[in-house]
Amino acid sequence: MSIYPNPVTDILYVNSQQAILSFDIYNIAGSLMKKADYSGNNAINVQSLPSGIYVLILKSAEGQLSFKFSKK
Repeated sequence: MSIYPNPVTDILYVNSQQAILSFDIYNIAGSLMKKADYSGNNAINVQSLPSGIYVLILKSAEGQLSFKFSKK
């Protein structure tokens, strides 16, 4: 599983062989910034987030994975 581009401007893409069920995005201070069910189109719109460092948590039936990314 991977995400790209990093840093991101508007759309963060997810490359995964597993079925993603939902995702959470936290800022570096640990505040939840965005939470949603995964639409399955491999794109997460992060345009509304302010510039900074974030943690994306992808949840699947097999468990969850976290990725750090920066927003321009």
